[in-house]
Amino acid sequence: MNSGPAGGRYATTYFRGSTNIPDPSTFVNFTISVTYDDAYAIYVNGTEVARHAGLTNNAPFDEYANNTVGNNANDTLTIPASAFVAGTNIIAVEIHQGSSRSSDISFALSLTGEISGGTQGSFAPTPGVANRSYTTAVPPQIRQVNHLPKEPTSGQAVVVTAKISDPDGVGSVTLQYQVVNPGDYFSRYLKFNSNGTSNEDPRYEDPDEWTDLIMTDGGTGGDALAFDSIFTVTLPATLQTNRRLIRYRILAGDTPGAEITVPYKDDPQPNFAYFIYDGTPDWSGSIRGGDAPVNYPGSLMSSIATYFLLSKNTWVDDSQFGGYGGSEYLWPGTMVYDGRVYDHIQYRPRGGVHRYQYGKNFWKFDFGRGQRFEARDRYGEKYSQPWNKLNFSSLVQQVNFNHRGEQGLLEGVGFKLFELSGVEACNTHYAQFYVIDQASPTGANQYEGDYYGLYLAIEQLDGQYLDEHDLPDGNLYKIEGKQRQLQQPRPDPGG
Repeated sequence: MNSGPAGGRYATTYFRGSTNIPDPSTFVNFTISVTYDDAYAIYVNGTEVARHAGLTNNAPFDEYANNTVGNNANDTLTIPASAFVAGTNIIAVEIHQGSSRSSDISFALSLTGEISGGTQGSFAPTPGVANRSYTTAVPPQIRQVNHLPKEPTSGQAVVVTAKISDPDGVGSVTLQYQVVNPGDYFSRYLKFNSNGTSNEDPRYEDPDEWTDLIMTDGGTGGDALAFDSIFTVTLPATLQTNRRLIRYRILAGDTPGAEITVPYKDDPQPNFAYFIYDGTPDWSGSIRGGDAPVNYPGSLMSSIATYFLLSKNTWVDDSQFGGYGGSEYLWPGTMVYDGRVYDHIQYRPRGGVHRYQYGKNFWKFDFGRGQRFEARDRYGEKYSQPWNKLNFSSLVQQVNFNHRGEQGLLEGVGFKLFELSGVEACNTHYAQFYVIDQASPTGANQYEGDYYGLYLAIEQLDGQYLDEHDLPDGNLYKIEGKQRQLQQPRPDPGG
């Protein structure tokens, strides 16, 4: 918000949200329905798409609208599909009041799209005739995609299976795999911009980055039973090397030639994946320079839950030491935990004015749609609710408090004491954190290499928090800067 005039009322209030559109070209156009009081300007990805007649062009933040709306007004606006991009789209709105005496503000916005092939301007049903989406060229059905072993080590062959069927008969089935080596990370997206937009990484879709293997259902090549609709392919043992990520997808066609790829085009996860790891190595370190290092065996290190982040070295350095980023998740990565790969997530630094002061800093991860994080508590039991966000505390206090090395007790014990006294508080658990952004897992000293140290995972205050703690549905508030701030209303069930 901007600074307001005398009387404490703002001339302008700003809103911003995002929506994911995998392929805008599948829509004829989009419709924005907006409720407002008194005037608006609407932007999609930084470009103005609509402006109320009561507002001048390029109106500054302190300009009042030249009209006044009684109660609420509603407009329906047609927005061309060309205004949107594939992936994340940012919709920003400014609402201007009619005067400094305005007693209220109203704003609500919804976005709908008309699918190509539909009746222009209408979504009416088609009783008695074929649906608009009807087609006789139905591709095969692909389901039950699986790979074994789930957590391969170096030199192990990996068998990928999928159940595929089609009334017209299944034709060719191809597995496409992509290799992401340690120190050479790339994602579906390039680094994100401060407004949440990003371009797709051309390397991800480069055909040279994908290798084709034929899947068969003939009872050979690792296929357990012939002609049972379970198609199989074996990824050779030589492909599996320590700290490597393998992405894969499956393309199938039926006899007439209709084809389909899984994950589907509109799936928020564009590929399946697995991670090869040969086990937690030993780690040696000393408290002070010149002291004899103490060796901690891998068996001890792995006794605490292990989290891996795969990302590009420059992105990691930017996020943790670059001194910028705000609250935007600008950096792509892949999280691996409990045998599951959370591919194409985003992360950012976490914390306030001391965010970049420690060397061992705070992190926050956003898992987005379709792949919420399934965390486990200190006893190895899954929480009842998966997490949309993951907060990492680096277990050091702000330097002006003169507390160092308490290893998260001030936070973890504090949250637990609140809980024991009958006040709901965030769940916490410890995690060993490894960042794979270099070709080698070790460095010149104890501060280099994959191992970033022990962290405290802290539950996010959001809609899942309400469900986890059996709290009623409703808004959730927390204190920020001595003011009550709305943390998050009930979330979109798909979000």
